[in-house]
Amino acid sequence: MDGDAAAAFFESFFSDWSKQLDASLADVRRLEAQRNADVLPQDVQPHVDLWNELGSAKAKAIEGDVLYMAAGLWQTPFERAFSWLGGVRPTIMFQLIYSQIGAQTSRSLAALLEGEESSSLASLTSSQLTTLSSLQERTIRLEEQLSTQLAEVQTTMPVLPLPPGVADNLSRQDSGTGSSGSTGDSDEVAMPDPDVRRKVALMDDATRRLQSLKRLLLDADRLRVETRRQLCALLAPAQALQFYKGLGELWQAQRALGEALDCG
Repeated sequence: MDGDAAAAFFESFFSDWSKQLDASLADVRRLEAQRNADVLPQDVQPHVDLWNELGSAKAKAIEGDVLYMAAGLWQTPFERAFSWLGGVRPTIMFQLIYSQIGAQTSRSLAALLEGEESSSLASLTSSQLTTLSSLQERTIRLEEQLSTQLAEVQTTMPVLPLPPGVADNLSRQDSGTGSSGSTGDSDEVAMPDPDVRRKVALMDDATRRLQSLKRLLLDADRLRVETRRQLCALLAPAQALQFYKGLGELWQAQRALGEALDCG
């Protein structure tokens, strides 16, 4: 898949994916309205699959056009300004959960006082909170490692074009010529033009840097997917459903704000 095809593929996918996200959030709200309904793992799986499909599509597009995906050109300028390696920082997911815990605490307390069982994020057990904290610390470390590697790619100096005089001297030295300009060998192999050599060196350097960027984008998406997977394993089905609802609503809010700023 070439660059143009990769961009067209992802823009089409992302448009459809956004509509599916709207539908999935509507399903969550309908399920929440049924207060006595038990949330089962199969109720959560469609939301897991939806976000994993986004990761798979991004990986496919990254292979086709790493610059398009790195620049986040399918996003609004507002979203791009706060993007990290083609998406949100995985640690945002922990901030989201802690925010949900705070918002749900008062409601859960009222329910407990009335004798109702609570399956909200505010009812996380001490064991769950300990595991959540350990997972957050691990994710922070991995995120920082990727940020450090990105900084190295961004600050690595490209192979700069050499001044014409220096390039000419190097060319003569490489070809074995002395100050007289000749070795006396009639079958001397002509060296490439210095400008051509500089262009080749620059292209080689750019290719290496783009390969490093591609690897970082893929690693960042893998970290996002793995973080969601581990959070889902930690949370009860009802809690996981609330997490995915919050994740979707957060994305919708950022997109809506970005679109509003574009129109303004």
